[in-house]
Amino acid sequence: MTSRFRARISVDAGDRNAAVFESISVDNSYYPENPSKTTMSISDVITIDVQSDQLSHLRAGLNSLLRLVQASAESIESAAGPAKRD
Repeated sequence: MTSRFRARISVDAGDRNAAVFESISVDNSYYPENPSKTTMSISDVITIDVQSDQLSHLRAGLNSLLRLVQASAESIESAAGPAKRD
């Protein structure tokens, strides 16, 4: 019997949420054979939901997404300065 594993992450990049969201969500469309199902949405924060039948696939997917979020946020910050917080 296979279990379904799920993780939900919320990311708040301040006034740069939309830019970070666009930069990470495009990656999802270029990897259709991904063993993890990933959905993303944006409102006040970016919400990333990852599901997989195997824990190792979930871990790998989360690691990749978190690295992309960090790289995106740092790249945007280095080009435009620190994000403003409400």
